[in-house]
Amino acid sequence: MIEQTEQRPTTAPPASEPTTTGSSRKFIGDIVSTTVVQAVQLPLSLVTSIVIARTLAPAGKGAFTSIVSISEFALLFGGQGIGKAATYLIARYREQERAFLAATMVLSIAGAAVVSAGVILFVVVPMRTLLPTLPVASALFAAPLAAGTLVRTSLEGILRADQRNHAVNVVALIFTAGGTGLVVVLAATHDLTLSSALASRTAIVAAVLVLLVVFLRRLPWRSLWHYDRASGGRIMRYGGPYALVSLTQNLNYDLDVLLVQGMMSSASVGIYSVGVSTAELVWVLPFAVGFVILPRAAAGQDEASGVRLVVVTARRTVLLAAVAAILLAGLAFPLIHLMYGSRYGGAVGPALILLPGIVMNSWYQVFGGFLMGRGHMKHVLVATTIGVTVNAALNVALIPVCGIDGAALSSAVSYTLTSLFVIRGFYLHWGRQRLVPTCEDARVMLAGVRTFAGSAYRAAARRPAGAQE
Repeated sequence: MIEQTEQRPTTAPPASEPTTTGSSRKFIGDIVSTTVVQAVQLPLSLVTSIVIARTLAPAGKGAFTSIVSISEFALLFGGQGIGKAATYLIARYREQERAFLAATMVLSIAGAAVVSAGVILFVVVPMRTLLPTLPVASALFAAPLAAGTLVRTSLEGILRADQRNHAVNVVALIFTAGGTGLVVVLAATHDLTLSSALASRTAIVAAVLVLLVVFLRRLPWRSLWHYDRASGGRIMRYGGPYALVSLTQNLNYDLDVLLVQGMMSSASVGIYSVGVSTAELVWVLPFAVGFVILPRAAAGQDEASGVRLVVVTARRTVLLAAVAAILLAGLAFPLIHLMYGSRYGGAVGPALILLPGIVMNSWYQVFGGFLMGRGHMKHVLVATTIGVTVNAALNVALIPVCGIDGAALSSAVSYTLTSLFVIRGFYLHWGRQRLVPTCEDARVMLAGVRTFAGSAYRAAARRPAGAQE
């Protein structure tokens, strides 16, 4: 590891209150930058998905999606929410920062070893029975993927605790761009197979780990390995419940993929995954908002102003998501046929069915992050547990009858229920709020778009004159 003589301070200035102009600007700036990065990632991710889908056909695309899902589930079972715990505890208790940093590093390395071993055991023994159509040799790539991602989320958690969201966004962008580049090169040289696609993803995970270490080069790496048992216990006490939240949340999002894999075929998963990824384009802004809100809520002291800000943010996020869903619904058929080809035409139905549930789930993304940032994780856990229970039951009932359309309907219903229960948890602490977007929200957002467009136009108009000078 890299060692630096300059050490991070163990204390930091008090966080700015959400009502201050500088803090509000940073909040908006973080959301905008995160949204822009995700918007840039979208075409890159689409290129990766299209190349894999067209080269490997539906069966290969489905196997790739299922193996990546296995690695993500293994991370959730073994990661214990270490990265999120680091974000919350370091931001909240600056005077104990060094101890939390040490505990985060030790626990993440130990967790990576456990997760990797668990994946190998699953692939070698029960997977042959549960998911018999997946190739064992390729599925073993899930082990390094899960281990590397666990360490990555822990390091990103440290950056997010300092609200260094720009650095995390850079890492995400490089991860996506690098993965796209490798897949395109492999396809161009006719070397793209299921195993090589998974190997390229593993290589990119390793590369971003190196980049994260560079971003955290100011950390006193040598002293970080002095594990403090009390701090480690606090991380586990926060991270354990969060791991349950993440597990239920991601089961809610991805359980349908594995159930389709087990009950139907890899080809069905390939078609279904295209429909899901198309509908999830709407999630760009809600994910960006939730990503920024959690560390901000943990660091903020003025709870009342934070509540007002998150309510307004939620209304406007849902409004934008609804507009995006309407536009995408009109474009889903030509987009899927143009990008993926006629073999994936069956993905249009699941995409359209999922869209209403994804819009409703925008409330979960915003309020879930705020509740966890304020330490009220139990409400999020209740919401995600109810959501995944309903999702599983509906999938088992509907997939045999309706196929992948039934899987999409199950997810849309569970996404909606998850949001309703997380809103209920928010109401229990801060009372009923107006959450339905208003005409005033639309007016303010349109004014913001006009202002941004006018500023961009004026900046572009000034460039030629500046260049002549």
